[in-house]
Amino acid sequence: MSGVPDHAAGVPAPADWPARVAAPGSARMRRDAVAFLLDHCPPEFMAHPQLRRRPLLLARLAADHVDNQLRATRRALAQTQADPEQNAGPGILDDAVTVLRREETRLIEASHSVALVGQALRAGAR
Repeated sequence: MSGVPDHAAGVPAPADWPARVAAPGSARMRRDAVAFLLDHCPPEFMAHPQLRRRPLLLARLAADHVDNQLRATRRALAQTQADPEQNAGPGILDDAVTVLRREETRLIEASHSVALVGQALRAGAR
Protein backbone atom coordinates (compact mmCIF):
# COMPACT_ATOMS: atom_id res chain seq x y z
CA MET A 1 0.00 0.00 0.00
CA SER A 2 1.27 3.39 -0.89
CA GLY A 3 2.86 4.83 2.21
CA VAL A 4 -0.06 3.61 4.32
CA PRO A 5 1.02 2.58 7.81
CA ASP A 6 0.58 -0.98 8.97
CA HIS A 7 -1.91 -0.50 11.78
CA ALA A 8 -0.22 -3.03 14.03
CA ALA A 9 3.21 -1.45 13.80
CA GLY A 10 2.79 2.04 12.36
CA VAL A 11 5.44 1.20 9.76
CA PRO A 12 4.91 2.70 6.30
CA ALA A 13 4.96 0.18 3.49
CA PRO A 14 6.82 0.93 0.25
CA ALA A 15 4.61 2.42 -2.48
CA ASP A 16 4.55 -0.78 -4.56
CA TRP A 17 4.36 -3.19 -1.61
CA PRO A 18 1.75 -5.98 -1.99
CA ALA A 19 -1.46 -4.93 -0.20
CA ARG A 20 -1.94 -8.41 1.32
CA VAL A 21 1.37 -8.33 3.18
CA ALA A 22 1.88 -6.26 6.33
CA ALA A 23 4.65 -3.68 6.08
CA PRO A 24 8.30 -4.73 6.48
CA GLY A 25 9.30 -4.85 10.12
CA SER A 26 5.75 -5.29 11.41
CA ALA A 27 4.74 -8.21 13.61
CA ARG A 28 2.49 -9.69 10.88
CA MET A 29 4.89 -9.31 7.98
CA ARG A 30 6.49 -12.79 8.14
CA ARG A 31 3.16 -14.64 8.45
CA ASP A 32 1.59 -12.58 5.66
CA ALA A 33 4.70 -13.01 3.50
CA VAL A 34 4.59 -16.80 3.82
CA ALA A 35 0.91 -16.91 2.78
CA PHE A 36 1.57 -14.51 -0.10
CA LEU A 37 4.59 -16.48 -1.32
CA LEU A 38 2.75 -19.81 -1.10
CA ASP A 39 0.05 -18.31 -3.33
CA HIS A 40 2.76 -17.77 -5.95
CA CYS A 41 4.02 -21.37 -5.81
CA PRO A 42 2.56 -24.63 -7.09
CA PRO A 43 -0.37 -25.64 -4.83
CA GLU A 44 1.49 -28.80 -3.82
CA PHE A 45 3.95 -26.65 -1.85
CA MET A 46 1.22 -26.12 0.77
CA ALA A 47 1.81 -29.72 1.88
CA HIS A 48 5.38 -28.96 2.96
CA PRO A 49 5.44 -27.36 6.44
CA GLN A 50 9.20 -26.83 6.23
CA LEU A 51 8.57 -24.12 3.62
CA ARG A 52 6.47 -22.20 6.15
CA ARG A 53 9.36 -22.39 8.59
CA ARG A 54 11.91 -21.22 6.00
CA PRO A 55 10.48 -18.11 4.32
CA LEU A 56 13.79 -17.23 2.63
CA LEU A 57 13.77 -20.58 0.86
CA LEU A 58 10.09 -20.11 0.03
CA ALA A 59 10.82 -16.67 -1.43
CA ARG A 60 13.47 -18.12 -3.73
CA LEU A 61 11.20 -20.95 -4.86
CA ALA A 62 8.29 -18.55 -5.45
CA ALA A 63 10.52 -16.25 -7.50
CA ASP A 64 11.76 -19.17 -9.59
CA HIS A 65 8.21 -20.43 -10.15
CA VAL A 66 6.82 -17.05 -11.20
CA ASP A 67 9.81 -16.38 -13.47
CA ASN A 68 9.37 -19.79 -15.13
CA GLN A 69 5.67 -19.09 -15.66
CA LEU A 70 6.57 -15.74 -17.22
CA ARG A 71 9.06 -17.38 -19.60
CA ALA A 72 6.49 -20.01 -20.59
CA THR A 73 3.85 -17.35 -21.21
CA ARG A 74 6.22 -15.32 -23.37
CA ARG A 75 7.16 -18.44 -25.32
CA ALA A 76 3.48 -19.27 -25.86
CA LEU A 77 2.80 -15.70 -27.01
CA ALA A 78 5.69 -15.81 -29.48
CA GLN A 79 4.60 -19.20 -30.83
CA THR A 80 0.99 -18.07 -31.13
CA GLN A 81 1.98 -14.98 -33.09
CA ALA A 82 4.53 -16.86 -35.24
CA ASP A 83 2.06 -19.51 -36.39
CA PRO A 84 -1.34 -17.83 -36.78
CA GLU A 85 -2.68 -20.68 -38.94
CA GLN A 86 -2.42 -22.98 -35.93
CA ASN A 87 -5.07 -20.80 -34.31
CA ALA A 88 -7.47 -20.94 -37.26
CA GLY A 89 -10.93 -19.61 -36.70
CA PRO A 90 -12.48 -16.20 -36.27
CA GLY A 91 -11.10 -14.32 -33.30
CA ILE A 92 -9.09 -17.23 -31.89
CA LEU A 93 -5.70 -15.63 -32.52
CA ASP A 94 -6.84 -12.30 -31.06
CA ASP A 95 -8.30 -14.03 -28.01
CA ALA A 96 -5.14 -16.06 -27.44
CA VAL A 97 -2.90 -13.00 -27.74
CA THR A 98 -5.16 -10.99 -25.40
CA VAL A 99 -5.14 -13.72 -22.75
CA LEU A 100 -1.39 -14.25 -22.98
CA ARG A 101 -0.60 -10.53 -22.80
CA ARG A 102 -2.81 -10.13 -19.72
CA GLU A 103 -1.11 -13.10 -18.11
CA GLU A 104 2.31 -11.67 -18.98
CA THR A 105 1.37 -8.39 -17.27
CA ARG A 106 0.08 -10.22 -14.19
CA LEU A 107 3.25 -12.30 -13.95
CA ILE A 108 5.52 -9.26 -14.32
CA GLU A 109 3.67 -7.65 -11.40
CA ALA A 110 3.82 -10.88 -9.39
CA SER A 111 7.54 -11.22 -10.03
CA HIS A 112 8.13 -7.70 -8.76
CA SER A 113 5.99 -8.26 -5.65
CA VAL A 114 7.65 -11.58 -4.84
CA ALA A 115 11.06 -9.93 -5.22
CA LEU A 116 10.07 -7.09 -2.85
CA VAL A 117 8.85 -9.54 -0.21
CA GLY A 118 11.99 -11.65 -0.59
CA GLN A 119 14.20 -8.59 -0.16
CA ALA A 120 12.34 -7.57 2.99
CA LEU A 121 12.66 -11.08 4.41
CA ARG A 122 16.39 -11.11 3.69
CA ALA A 123 16.80 -7.67 5.28
CA GLY A 124 14.96 -8.88 8.38
CA ALA A 125 17.17 -11.97 8.61
CA ARG A 126 20.37 -9.91 8.97
